Amino acid sequence: MPESFHVSFHDAFERALAGESSALDTWRTSGVGIETGLRVYRNTSAKGLADAIKAQFPTVTAIVGDDWMAAAARAFCTVHPPGLPPLTTYGEAFPTWLEGPSRDQDLPYLTDLARLDRLWTECHTAADDPVLAPDALAKLDPQDFLGYRLVPRASTRSAFFPWAIPTLWRTLRQDPSLETFDLEDRSEGLLLTRPDLEVESAVLSIGADAFLNACKQGQSIVASAEAALSVEPDLNLQSTFAVLLGAGVFTALEDIAP
Repeated sequence: MPESFHVSFHDAFERALAGESSALDTWRTSGVGIETGLRVYRNTSAKGLADAIKAQFPTVTAIVGDDWMAAAARAFCTVHPPGLPPLTTYGEAFPTWLEGPSRDQDLPYLTDLARLDRLWTECHTAADDPVLAPDALAKLDPQDFLGYRLVPRASTRSAFFPWAIPTLWRTLRQDPSLETFDLEDRSEGLLLTRPDLEVESAVLSIGADAFLNACKQGQSIVASAEAALSVEPDLNLQSTFAVLLGAGVFTALEDIAP
């Protein structure tokens, strides 16, 4: 059977699942109704998408409960159908979409938890690349730092918040049954890395977060250090280097000298 047949039927079937039953008229046998069959496929497809969203955002589910999350996931999937597979990467728009429902529930931190859940998925599914050796910087003289930059790995993710969302997120990932908590009023960053096969997390200070963001922007080690010290003058740079390198944040030390 020609490949074009499979492509056109697949496209027509997707349109029919979305509600345009007439898209399958070309393949319909005279006198045979297909709406009942399509209804079964639609229900199965909708449940699969909702389950994929629910599985991707466990800390949100821990706060709002299974029923609320299942309903939210179905509502999201209705307005944000998936694009390309796999389903493990579906849900990028969910944290932003959640802003409305989170306001209705008076839970403004839900979107931040969803954002970190999403970053966990991105870290987990990112391409694998080498980890820079922890002693890489020791091989350079300090005056060389201006001509080199640290390249983050594809799986490295980070975010910073004006309140202690990272601590709450890490607690909920370890204990989803947590019943009470205090969201502490202090700024905090979260680092997600995958040095081996498992995603690991660590809380970042504002200076360490600024250093990493500067590295992501392609700035030199010196410029990245200056960015860090500009927001956290007391930051111990040597310790920060050691923590980030030990966490497997970087993949290469790149010469940027002209």
